[in-house]
Formats: sequence, C-alpha cells, structure tokens
Amino acid sequence: MEEPRQLSLLKGPRQKGEAPPTPKELALHIPLVSLIKQSICAGWSFTHPASGEHRDPRTAAKLKAMGVTPGFPDLIFFGPEQRVYFLELKRKGGVLSEQQKNVRFNLMRAGFDYHVTSDIKDAVEQLNALGIIRARVSA
Repeated sequence: MEEPRQLSLLKGPRQKGEAPPTPKELALHIPLVSLIKQSICAGWSFTHPASGEHRDPRTAAKLKAMGVTPGFPDLIFFGPEQRVYFLELKRKGGVLSEQQKNVRFNLMRAGFDYHVTSDIKDAVEQLNALGIIRARVSA
C-alpha cells in the first residue's frame, strides 16, 4: 500500500520563484470607489453597472434580456451641464476585450470622455482634472 502524499504548506508560488498572481481589478476598484465617495464634488453622481462577474445561467439570461450589455465601463459619472464620463479599470497588464473596444469607440465617437487605467493615482488625476473629485493620492 502506498503512503499518502504529504502536501507542502511552504511551496506556494513565491517559494517556487514564480511571480505572485496579478491582483484582480477589485483591488483597484474598491479603494478607488471609497475615495470617490469621500471626495466627489457637488453636482456629480456615479454608478457601477454590475454587468461583470460570474452568474448562474438563469440570472445571466434574465439580465441579458433586461438589456445588460457586455463591454460597458466600470464606472459612469454624471455631472453638471449634462456631462458624462466613463472610467474602465483594468488589472496591471490587462487589455480591453473586443466588446470593450467597441463600446469605447462608440462612446468616444458620441463625444463622451472615456479613460482606461490600471493605476489608482492615474484615475484620481483624471477625476480631479475633470472636476469630478477633489482628492490626492500619495505614492
């Protein structure tokens, strides 16, 4: 009879010399949204269209039937004078899907501001420049 195999608790990716996995967009998204909530300027509001994430097939079909469209940016800002701004957050090294590229093209062609970033400092700088928030991020 063969001995049960002993699992090593010390041989994770870092011990093997491999790079740790890239943090998910969630690691960028949640702190940024927290900062936005604390520093958003009067007259601005925003939302996250929750069209991502894994869903069971019935829920996914229902949302699709209700008009959820793949490719829309993570954050949508609505401001004074009918201003609308779209912000897509990607993990480091992440790229836009074809659906996201198509949505970006159509939104920008319609005259909307659209920005893609994987860096919280860059996102904050963009939001500050547009007058959406008043905040700073230290490096």
